[in-house]
Amino acid sequence: NHARFGATVTEGLQDFEQTTTLEAKVVAIEYGGNDCNLNWDSISRAPEQPHDAATPLDLFEETLGRFVQAVRDRGLQPVLITPPPLLAQRFVDWVSKGLNGSAILRFLGDVEHVYRWQERYSIVVRKVAYTLSCHLFDLRDAMLARMDYPQLCGVDGMHLTEAGHRVLADVVEQRLPLVYG
Repeated sequence: NHARFGATVTEGLQDFEQTTTLEAKVVAIEYGGNDCNLNWDSISRAPEQPHDAATPLDLFEETLGRFVQAVRDRGLQPVLITPPPLLAQRFVDWVSKGLNGSAILRFLGDVEHVYRWQERYSIVVRKVAYTLSCHLFDLRDAMLARMDYPQLCGVDGMHLTEAGHRVLADVVEQRLPLVYG
């Protein structure tokens, strides 16, 4: 398990390439949430300026494709995983702590823009899976289908709670055997 909070797809690919031994048949690749993150401090100081994501969308797509190929080159099966959805208001409240929240909202235009921004990264995950004929585990869809998703998402609007992780485990148990049964 090479999972790490805060990692981007570029860091994940570098870690994978540096790992010499893997005792697995399947490699789960879930990125997008940290890649789409913005420098909120810079935005709060200069909301009128353009600000790019930690990993610009085109680089995200290209790197994700390279990651899939690197997994296949080792004779392993990649499975792409969409990031869970944000709860926009909670997320904006969280990232605005100690910053100029009104400037951040000016940059976003509306609080829901952050949800749409992250959705584009999820769309790219689906696109890469389709284009490269890679298995897809649509975690985003599984969570959006839940009426109780707000209770499964933490105060920061992005990370799952303990109950959310239990639901995630159940979803994995139900859906992955359909892919790798």
